[in-house]
Order: sequence, then C-alpha cells, then structure tokens
Amino acid sequence: SESCFFKTGDMSTTTKKCISLEDVFLQHSLEKIDYLKIDCEGLELEILESLPSEYFKKIRKICVETHSSELFEGVKKILEENNFEYKYIANTLGIDCDVFYAKNQKNV
Repeated sequence: SESCFFKTGDMSTTTKKCISLEDVFLQHSLEKIDYLKIDCEGLELEILESLPSEYFKKIRKICVETHSSELFEGVKKILEENNFEYKYIANTLGIDCDVFYAKNQKNV
C-alpha cells in the first residue's frame, strides 16, 4: 500500500492509503474476478492504466463510471486493448457521467 494525494471539494489536499488493483489480486490470491465495478470519482483511468495486461484476462465483466471525455476515451482504449466488448450509457442520471458495461471476450 502507498500514500495517494487527493484534492478535496474545497481544493485542499488530503493523503489516504491506497492499494492497487494488482495488489488486490495478489493479497487475496484471486484467480479471477466475475464482476468488477469501478467508481472512483475521476481515478478510474489511473486504476486501469496501472493494472498489468495479464490481469485483465482474469476479469470477466467490468463496469466503469467516467465523468469527462478524457476519462471516457482512456477507458474505452484500455477496454479495447484488453479484449473487452462494451456498451456504454451516456449522461446517466442527468449528470455528466458515462457508464461502461464491458465483457471480456476471452474465456475467463
């Protein structure tokens, strides 16, 4: 686990202990994940980018929420590069939010 720095609502900075998704796999000896939901208020892309590609093969389905076009494009690219077929629902709940629902096209 490592420390991560975050901006709070009032733009001050806070430090929290963080664990990577790879560490979750390793610490819990996970051979696969049936359904992974990621809603981390703007850090979704960092989480996915930090995960080595071999771990994507162990994930059957992913749901990812994004709040900007940059996050949207980054998540879309990672899903495509790792053999996930996806659909997304744009502007859910009347807010600037897109939700990806993705299924791994490789057998998990």
